[in-house]
Amino acid sequence: MENLAVPDEMVSCIIPPNSPENPTSEGQAMEDFCDTIFPDLATNVSNSAWMKGRAILAVTNKEVNMINEILVAKLPGQTDILMSADQLDSRDLLRFNTEYLHTLCPNGFPSHDLRLKRNMPLMLLRNLNPREGLCNGTKLTYLRCIDGKLLECKIVGSERVVLIPRITLIPKVGEFPFEWQRRQFPVKPAFATTINKSQGQTLMMAGIWLRTQVIYKVETS
Repeated sequence: MENLAVPDEMVSCIIPPNSPENPTSEGQAMEDFCDTIFPDLATNVSNSAWMKGRAILAVTNKEVNMINEILVAKLPGQTDILMSADQLDSRDLLRFNTEYLHTLCPNGFPSHDLRLKRNMPLMLLRNLNPREGLCNGTKLTYLRCIDGKLLECKIVGSERVVLIPRITLIPKVGEFPFEWQRRQFPVKPAFATTINKSQGQTLMMAGIWLRTQVIYKVETS
């Protein structure tokens, strides 16, 4: 394991720890950081060339979700709220309820309530049609929802429009002490992604939110 030194000129701000005098300092720093990487987002989001290769990377899924929520809120226009259909195995119906299932979001799952706005970036979470470029990790631009059944999206880097259906997603065996499944569109907002998920992507403008230490392994031959 080795430590990676970030050059001083690449550090845009230092986040002060929360304190009784300034309990919202970290939240405000995250807001300011989002505005640095995505300035004037409401105007620029419709410019595909400006959006291409622009992202924020964070260490944890919790931070990624917080950043995405901040940036989605800055977008103009109507929000399409798309709810999942969550289902328990019949043997567990008396122990759990669907309201509890709605709160679950395992790694690689879309949320129960997807909140989408036109032109926002999305990431595909499953291999739907690799030959057509619809692979896990493909970046998309959201255009609209058709009758609640299909998402009309454009693949980032091309003008090709694709349709994304709802699919049934099942957690890994043993991940939960009960069996359940979610039927939802396999996408998530992608203004921000985890550092691990960004591997293999080409980014022209990247902000790295390092609230916690990152450990990486360097392989030498």
